[in-house]
Amino acid sequence: MFDFLTSTKRPASGTPVLPAAQVIERLNREINAIVDQDDVKRALGGQAISAEASTPEKLRDLIRTDLEKWRAIAAKAGIRAE
Repeated sequence: MFDFLTSTKRPASGTPVLPAAQVIERLNREINAIVDQDDVKRALGGQAISAEASTPEKLRDLIRTDLEKWRAIAAKAGIRAE
C-alpha cells in the first residue's frame, strides 16, 4: 500500500552550540575511527545496524533531504503539525 515509503534511522552526534571547526573535525575523525573498527562493525551488525563513517556536511545533506521528503509526504497526506 505504501511501498513508496522507506524509513531510515540516522543516529548521529551533534552539539548544542556551534563549536570551533577544529572541534567538529576532531569529533568526526574520532567517531569515524571507532565506526571503522571491525569489532564495532560486528557488534552493530549483530543488531542489524549498518554504520557508515561520514562527514558533517554529508549528515547535514542527509537531514535536509529527509526533511524535504517527509514534508512532501505529510503535505500530500494532509498531515499538519499540532
